[in-house]
Amino acid sequence: MAAGPEMHGRRRKADPLPDAVCAALVRDEDRRVRAWLGMFVPVPDEVWALLLADPEAKVRESARYHWRRAPIEAVRPLLDDPDPAVRRAAALALTAMEAILAAAGIP
Repeated sequence: MAAGPEMHGRRRKADPLPDAVCAALVRDEDRRVRAWLGMFVPVPDEVWALLLADPEAKVRESARYHWRRAPIEAVRPLLDDPDPAVRRAAALALTAMEAILAAAGIP
């Protein structure tokens, strides 16, 4: 109880970041800032797409894991990424997506 009622029960979903804030954070020189972007607050799909194309592998890998609704077309190019961790993240995501599509009877 000392922490207050906001610490108990279901957590409230965070509000999306304003576009200007997203634009600044996606260009931050600290890769950790870019990698954490979107982990705790919703960001637009355009920001996720920029993060998937980031020069730093850790940022691309983080974006792949945290963009839960990434379209197949956005993930597929990561299969050719020079970093094995990014390729693995993409392969796992695509395998799961294809299994869901197959279970739904969608070729």
